[in-house]
Amino acid sequence: MRIAFDATIPARSLTGVGVYSRELFVSLEARSIDVRWWQRPLGPPGPSARRVANGARLMAWYLAATRRQVRHEGIDVFHSACAVGPVDPGCPHVMTVHDATLWTMDSPYGAADRLFHRVFSLLAARRAAAVIVPSRAARDAVANVYGVDRSRLHVVPHGVSPAFRPIRAVERERLLAELGIGQPYVLFVGAEPPRKNLPRLVEAFARSTDARGDRHTLLVLAGPPEPRDGRVEPTAAKHGIASRVRRLGAMDVGHLRALYAGARCLAYVSLCEGFGLPIVEAMACGAPVLTSNGSSLAEVAGEAALLVDPSRVGEIADGLSMLLEDRALAGKLAERGLVRSRAFSWRQAAEDTEHVYRSALGRPVPPAGPSLQLEPALPRAENIPRNLPERLGV
Repeated sequence: MRIAFDATIPARSLTGVGVYSRELFVSLEARSIDVRWWQRPLGPPGPSARRVANGARLMAWYLAATRRQVRHEGIDVFHSACAVGPVDPGCPHVMTVHDATLWTMDSPYGAADRLFHRVFSLLAARRAAAVIVPSRAARDAVANVYGVDRSRLHVVPHGVSPAFRPIRAVERERLLAELGIGQPYVLFVGAEPPRKNLPRLVEAFARSTDARGDRHTLLVLAGPPEPRDGRVEPTAAKHGIASRVRRLGAMDVGHLRALYAGARCLAYVSLCEGFGLPIVEAMACGAPVLTSNGSSLAEVAGEAALLVDPSRVGEIADGLSMLLEDRALAGKLAERGLVRSRAFSWRQAAEDTEHVYRSALGRPVPPAGPSLQLEPALPRAENIPRNLPERLGV
């Protein structure tokens, strides 16, 4: 079985879709299939003229060049590693659609971009032999928004790299010192489109620290420079915490692991996600996690995180206060997180993805292992002081 793994778009990304393409490909290479990395050359991202030029290159790739290369290399299955791909690559097409936020959340794209995505995302997904989604929440969203029949949707959870693990305190402190961090901090990891909900997190952080008289703890934001939510700095200034909001930019794996391991908690209260890779990475490094009680995040976290309503600043603030004040609770959730993170591996994701390839070809597929289950959510933060410590045995 010969697979074309098209990473033309995700290979340029430093966020989840880029991690997905790189980690999954390496794990697929370790299996007994012939998988080939395809990456069509594009110009660097930039102003509108450059975007138009890149769009034209992509259209030429998806409309004609893909089919020629599929024939030339004898490809059995073409896998688009993100939600953009050809309508007909000349062989069975598998597409990974990470979420439906392009259509359900505020989008920075203009009319031309949206027309492009109507053809090479919506229509391509509807015509694909199989569509991979990373969670049951993403499956439901893609079925409803993209109009893909559920029989062609396959839930394949993301993995977590073995590089993310607890580390020795001396190494952690050395790496944090290189980043100029020598005091307690709450951590956010990722890019900053509006759905990441950072203004509410900043306000909640201000409320939590003000209520406890805490002028020492930082809010650390780590991630690529674009997209960046321009409301973060004004919100921090409004609430008098501008000096305690620290931006670090994109991190290499070593420094990111240290950031996770040293955080008082990861705060990832996104409004909508297809998976939420940072919460699993943080759990694997031993950090307690505060995340949203909806979308895929509750599904991925199970009972290993503190769940809050991301639309309610007060509830986010209460959750932060609990994890910053109650060391026993934070420690218990960190222990649960370590266990929960072991349920996710790129090796398993590659095995499940190979099963999808075989199903796209109409070949027998071995029985699938247990799928990721949505576990009962923890009580919301406003109710937690009454019953959470007993439930966790704290």
